[in-house]
Amino acid sequence: MTLVRVNFTTEIHGGNDAVTIKGKKTADYQPTIIQVFPSTGVVFDERGHIITFLGYRWVDMQGPAPQIEIIDSKGEKHAGQLIGIDQNIGVAVVKSEGGRLRKTPICEGCEIKDGLHSCYPGG
Repeated sequence: MTLVRVNFTTEIHGGNDAVTIKGKKTADYQPTIIQVFPSTGVVFDERGHIITFLGYRWVDMQGPAPQIEIIDSKGEKHAGQLIGIDQNIGVAVVKSEGGRLRKTPICEGCEIKDGLHSCYPGG
């Protein structure tokens, strides 16, 4: 199987606020919030383009460009680049910047019957 894992990492830097932590006032508190959104992707061409589902997490991708890491079926890691997001259906297209990824095979003559998957020869 040639599905890939796509990790989107975003980093948000907080403002210069004064906060109280454990009873001690801290001035110029500047937190950094790091979020990682893992997703499964399908490699749809030989150039390393991947389609992956984000759902409503696309909202978190609106800030600075996320770091994207693609992990292939062998466990090898590749840097990725965000190509675009379809906000209506919550999917993103990313591209592998390094390493060649095998295109995910798609069965065109498949049928699901009684909960089982079958594929016709040549499909």
